[in-house]
Amino acid sequence: MTRRLVPPANRDEGQCLKQVALRIRDIPTLLSFGLASKACHAIVFSTPQIWIRFLRQIQFWDPKEFRRRERLRKEGNEGWGENRDRVQQVLSINEEMTPINCLDRPIYDPDLALEQFRKIYSLLAPILRDLVVKNYSNFQKLNVFVKYNTPESQSLLFHNVSRFINIFKFTSGFKSMAIRLNAIVEVFANSVVREIDINYEKRDHKECFRLIKVLNNLSLENYDSAAITVESSEKILEFFINKYVESYVFLTSDNLVEKTIVKVGHSSKRGVVKGHEFLFASFDDILSQIGDILNSQFEDATLIFQHSTDERLDQMPIILKIMETLLSSYLIGGFCEELISRAKEIDATLDMDIAGIEEPIAVVEKPNETGERDSLEDPGDVHDLDDLERLASPTKAQSSESDPRINVMNESSLYFQVVPHVYQAMIQTFKDLKYPQSRLANGEDYFRVATELINFYYEPNILEFIELLPRQCHASLVLLVDAWEGDLTERENIQQQEILKMVTEQDKDEKKLFKLDIISGGKEILTGFTNIFKMSKSETNEMAKDTRLDEHQNKTLTKFAANLQILTNNVNNITSLVSMDLTVYALQHVKNSFTLLMSLYGGDEGHTTTEVREKINHTCQEIYNDALTVLIDTHIKTGFDEAISRLRNYNPTELKSMMDNEHNSEVEPLRRFVELVNVADLIQQMISIFYEEELVAKHIVYVKAKQKRDFLSANKCEKTMAKLESMLDSYVADGFSISIDVIINELTYAILKDLDEKTYAISENDLAKPEFSQHLGSASSWAVEVVRILNTHFRLLSGSIEKQMVDVFRQEIGERFVRILIKLITKKLTISTTGAIFLISDLNHFYNFFLGLRQKTTVGYLTALKTISQLYLIDGSTKQGARDVGKLVMKIGRDNGMFSPEEVYQFVSRRSDWNTIKTDVDKIMYGLGIEDCQIV
Repeated sequence: MTRRLVPPANRDEGQCLKQVALRIRDIPTLLSFGLASKACHAIVFSTPQIWIRFLRQIQFWDPKEFRRRERLRKEGNEGWGENRDRVQQVLSINEEMTPINCLDRPIYDPDLALEQFRKIYSLLAPILRDLVVKNYSNFQKLNVFVKYNTPESQSLLFHNVSRFINIFKFTSGFKSMAIRLNAIVEVFANSVVREIDINYEKRDHKECFRLIKVLNNLSLENYDSAAITVESSEKILEFFINKYVESYVFLTSDNLVEKTIVKVGHSSKRGVVKGHEFLFASFDDILSQIGDILNSQFEDATLIFQHSTDERLDQMPIILKIMETLLSSYLIGGFCEELISRAKEIDATLDMDIAGIEEPIAVVEKPNETGERDSLEDPGDVHDLDDLERLASPTKAQSSESDPRINVMNESSLYFQVVPHVYQAMIQTFKDLKYPQSRLANGEDYFRVATELINFYYEPNILEFIELLPRQCHASLVLLVDAWEGDLTERENIQQQEILKMVTEQDKDEKKLFKLDIISGGKEILTGFTNIFKMSKSETNEMAKDTRLDEHQNKTLTKFAANLQILTNNVNNITSLVSMDLTVYALQHVKNSFTLLMSLYGGDEGHTTTEVREKINHTCQEIYNDALTVLIDTHIKTGFDEAISRLRNYNPTELKSMMDNEHNSEVEPLRRFVELVNVADLIQQMISIFYEEELVAKHIVYVKAKQKRDFLSANKCEKTMAKLESMLDSYVADGFSISIDVIINELTYAILKDLDEKTYAISENDLAKPEFSQHLGSASSWAVEVVRILNTHFRLLSGSIEKQMVDVFRQEIGERFVRILIKLITKKLTISTTGAIFLISDLNHFYNFFLGLRQKTTVGYLTALKTISQLYLIDGSTKQGARDVGKLVMKIGRDNGMFSPEEVYQFVSRRSDWNTIKTDVDKIMYGLGIEDCQIV
């Protein structure tokens, strides 16, 4: 018979009692409160929220399903009544509630809360009391363990009791009860572990798995249990780790590091640092041994868990724990840390300047056709990548045993050998492991998790390596460039010494050099070159003879000739001042650094943290930018500075005295400088291509689309490349400016060699002479020579540099050449009526040459000069002829568009009969003569 509950008469009183009851948190107090009055009794046993609260404490209430059902009820789709009937039927028909299954199915119907709590309490409360109060010291003999005598049922019983004890957590004796229950569960768990160990030794994998399931039944990971602290999953992991960890003990061996970094004493092998060598193969063998151990352990764990039908109970946690323990405590946290520390210790004993060269650099002799090395050969021709590698490491150049993982960057540091290889070898080892076929709960594979573990524990070393790599790369690049520069200097010094050995002990008297001044009054014809040297014909022949001695005999040179030979060699060596091979090697060096950094991404897909990836990208940009800066400041800039200096010091008029008639008419510095510019242009293109392919294409740097780029969006690397481009443009401009001066100096020499004041002051009688009659109507020898020189160098530049620069170069040469002609005619030459015919022929020759080049300005001046040359054709022996000259001066000065009447007057003043016709010309131009002036 159901007892009828009497509700309180006053509604407010009932709400007050209900709130009091809801605030009571322990069972004894709540029951005492229910016995206080009929109203209290009715509140306690008619309020589902009170019992739902206790069901929550033992995780027997399903709040999600309750909210779903409540939402459906409000929508009118389903009521609680029929659901209650279904639950009761399931509980009563399918199975009887027992201590081991009473907490299996959480409820969600509030009307069933009190009823279900009563059943659970009646089942588990007596058992808990017997365990922790009445029979704690002899709990093994309880009747409940006689009924439930299998490990599976006992583990389920302990599981439910561990959940049920939480309803007493607000009672005074809860702490003591929890401690006792923990001790009992701990004893049970340890006994199960011992059974697992016994069966594991027997290789009974099926029984091991059954006991593991027993141990797993104790797990409260998904339940809020403040009382029980026994972690069954940890017990399982601890068992396997204790079993497997013995295989890793060899990694803690004291001599393992010594077997990997061995002391070899003095050795020429690359990669040996302070008598120590890192054995890549030995380290790989250690990891191979670890791989075999892990594969065996993975197979063992898979055999144990192969009978599992529960996805939540498999070998995955064990495998992950094995890998984590190995990496954190033995491999990375133990052996690798000691290995890296040992490498640092050895590196610290080196000199602070890691770029120091241990031995002098030997000069590599390049045989000529006869098998002998020509000491005067261009030193730039001997450099190739092998030579550069030798220069960077001269003491190890003879070793053919060097590991391909050793390069100029890490050969002087064991740390930079060890850190990247350790990481790459670990990644490869864990990639090759034979993992179980099952995947992790989140869908990831084991290797990805292993990579993340490696990155996590190895990340401090990665970050330190990334921090130090730019400095090491910078030091090795500086070493490379300095070694190259030192080798080049030594080669040139050897050349100079070879030349100076030819100087005779009794030097000839120093040759007299005459300063040629083509402008009357001692004025300079050029602003850049004020001193032009010329030798007498006898001296020229004598010095040329010295240079043509039999090569198989002892050569002798005067001191002056030797200095000129050195000057010539310096000019010839201009192209070696900037090396494309050195740039290629430097860029390859940078790419090797990129490869090391990219290998730290954590595999092909890049499993490192975002912070590390960003730092790697930033470091790659820093290394590339620093390499450009080193090349620009220590190689390209210094090379072009030296080239410009040699161009300035070059004086072709000195060299002409030592050249035979078959010498090429090219001005050697210009040809060499053009070659140097071409080399620099190729270097710039290589740098740009490297940037696009290695940084942009691989997303190391982010750049906007070309149509969206501007100077504000340029990154640091692009700004450095722009700096290089601007610097090269500046050097090209300076070099061509100096080259123009050199060419003009060459032209001046060619002009003055065959041209003097009387060249065009010939009479009619001189036309009968063969030297004049044969060349009548054709250009003179000096004009032909000038055009040949100009044409040679114009052709040299065509196709070598941009057309715009070629046009500017031609225009500048043409204008300066015209100024020379003007000064020659107005300041030096004396021109007769007969000589004017030859002058006009020469001007026509120049005009036709520049007309073919389409140089409008120069052609305009030459057209004006051709017109002016008509002034010299008029016979001035009569008064009328003199007046005609004056009239023509007036007309030309008015109509030519290039020269003013006063400037035309200077031209006409160079007539050979000027003193005779001057009075008549002045009278025509100014309206009076000297006879018109009177002294008053």
